[in-house]
Amino acid sequence: MSSNVPRWKAQSGTLHRFVVFPYLKTSAPVTIRGITFRGIDDVDGLSEDAKAILQEVTSMFYLRNDQRILKMTYVHYQDIPIDNQVARMAQQIDQAQTLITWLYTNPIGPFGSRRFSYEHSTFYVFERWEQIPRGELYGDDHEYGLVTEPASDGSEQLADIPGYMVSQNFESQHFLIGINGRIYPPHPGFWIDKSQDLVSDIATTGNSSRDWAWKAFLSDSNDYLEEFESRILRALKWYGRSTALSVMEEEQLVDLSIALESLMGLPQREKVTERFKETVMVLLGAIPNLDTWAQQFYDARSAVVHEGRAMQLLFIPDKTNKKSNAARSGESQALLPLSSYGRQVFSLCASTMLTGWRTTRDERLHHFLVSTHTRLTRICTALNDPKKNADGRLTEAASEIEALDLQYWLVEDLADVKTLLAISRLLLENFLQGSLTVTNNLQQIAQPVVQPSPTDGVEDQVRTLREVSNYLAIVEDSQAKQGVWETKHLPVLKKFVVFADYSFAFFRPQSDSSVIT
Repeated sequence: MSSNVPRWKAQSGTLHRFVVFPYLKTSAPVTIRGITFRGIDDVDGLSEDAKAILQEVTSMFYLRNDQRILKMTYVHYQDIPIDNQVARMAQQIDQAQTLITWLYTNPIGPFGSRRFSYEHSTFYVFERWEQIPRGELYGDDHEYGLVTEPASDGSEQLADIPGYMVSQNFESQHFLIGINGRIYPPHPGFWIDKSQDLVSDIATTGNSSRDWAWKAFLSDSNDYLEEFESRILRALKWYGRSTALSVMEEEQLVDLSIALESLMGLPQREKVTERFKETVMVLLGAIPNLDTWAQQFYDARSAVVHEGRAMQLLFIPDKTNKKSNAARSGESQALLPLSSYGRQVFSLCASTMLTGWRTTRDERLHHFLVSTHTRLTRICTALNDPKKNADGRLTEAASEIEALDLQYWLVEDLADVKTLLAISRLLLENFLQGSLTVTNNLQQIAQPVVQPSPTDGVEDQVRTLREVSNYLAIVEDSQAKQGVWETKHLPVLKKFVVFADYSFAFFRPQSDSSVIT
């Protein structure tokens, strides 16, 4: 018999992680938020080991009884042991799942029906383990009143077996499963749509005039999220939860209210109901009975939150209209559930806000309203952030550095040389720390900027920084032709150095007290 001490042995050699979406399929690769999703028949570029693992994990999924699911979607990661890279992977997958859920649960038609549920975008992350104690999988048979059939190969029942450490949606605790285990859908009433195809369904998104902003949002791959992007993703996550098969009407109301409040950024203060109604009316216009729905929706939400139940879950359009014949006769007609209208209202509000946000970004309004001095201060703050590693600091500074392109001709707002040299030094320090493949040439050229000699004057440091700029231009041109980047931060680094170099031509001496460090 095996020992009671767990004997864990991780996969040797190359570390493969597979993220499997078992209830979605795609006929061709499709990229969402910078991640490429592929159908399980598409194994081009995978090693033989990776193909074997993919076959093992995808053979575990069943719809019901012995009906195995044959078409699925997956993402493959290889050798990402660094913590910040794992965190980045998890963030990208979570964002992609949120948007896929929205794609398939966005309300359709006047009754707010939806194609799929929240559970359809469930994903599982698999990590191979060569040895897992069988007892860890099944526990003590006698303790749980179970009977385990003898192993088919005649081996000891509690012998160590290969299997996987699995995470579902990054939301639950990891669980273990043997290579011959089975995973069933999270709800007994689950179904699979034969016509569903991720690449085709995303391609059709944006065909209508109102959806172009969603298509752009799906394809974005920026690591740094602006506040509005984070807010809309949080709102979409709560909206998705309201479409789960397992939630009751009261839960749907609460989830939808959180989604709407997150979307609109409503503070939890007095008169929140009035603020909610006003915001909805501003976004969607003075639509008849919209304010009546908003009042009834929020009243029901408050009743569920504070009393545990709501007496009215259906929308009654004439309930507060004292002039209507129905109201006078006491025959007000209840229509659909408040949550059905809530999904439509959320969809329209989200589309309105996202379209407006994307339009202002396309027009670069948010860049022109910020001075170069303020932007440089933000860059400096990001590059000095002690809570992040070098990669995280560069990622946070990237969006502000990108925006400096549009400040080229605002000569009156350019910073002095010492400020630009100080930030260049910080930028190169972080770059040299964060890049795994920095060339010796770059190390050698950048070192005098990072650690200037006490005898170097401003002119000497400027000359050295121009050498860095010239070298980066050569490297970027070479790597662009090859389609391979030495590091994702190289274009951002080059942009700031070029900006600084350009600014030196407009040098205005300032006192040392004005230098940003």
